[in-house]
Amino acid sequence: GETRRMSGRGVFTFRILSDRNECIYYKNYVENGEEDDPHKRELTVGLMLGLKSFISKISPNNCETFKWYSTSTYKLHYFESASGVKFIMLTEPSMGPMQDHLDQIFSAVYVPYVQKNPLHIPGGTINSNLFEYHLDRLIKSIH
Repeated sequence: GETRRMSGRGVFTFRILSDRNECIYYKNYVENGEEDDPHKRELTVGLMLGLKSFISKISPNNCETFKWYSTSTYKLHYFESASGVKFIMLTEPSMGPMQDHLDQIFSAVYVPYVQKNPLHIPGGTINSNLFEYHLDRLIKSIH
C-alpha cells in the first residue's frame, strides 16, 4: 500500500466536539489528507455515544470511562472534559496511551486559547491562530 506521510508523528486526525456533540474543530495531520467528511463525523459521534453508553451499562461500578480502542489500522483516543467537550485523536495503532496528551491539550491549549477567549462563542467553531499554533506544537511533540 501507499505510505502516508504525517506531520504529527503518528497522529492521523484530531477532532473536538462541543457538549452538544457538534464538531467545533478538525485537523488532519496526514500529508495531503482529506477534509472533514460529514459522514465520517456522524459515524464518529455515533460510535462515541454508543461506546460510552455500552461501557456505562456493563461496568460493575457504573463509573467506568472510555479512553481508547484500537483496530489493525488506527487507534482512537478519547477524552471528555467535565463540561462535556470531547477530544478525539486518531493515531497509528502502535501509539501508546494518549490520555496525558489529551489532558494537556485540554488544560494547556483549549482552556487558555478557547474557553477563556472572550471572542470565542461557547459551542461555536474554533477559529484561533494561537490555539492552532499551540495545538500543532503539542501534537508534533508526541512520539
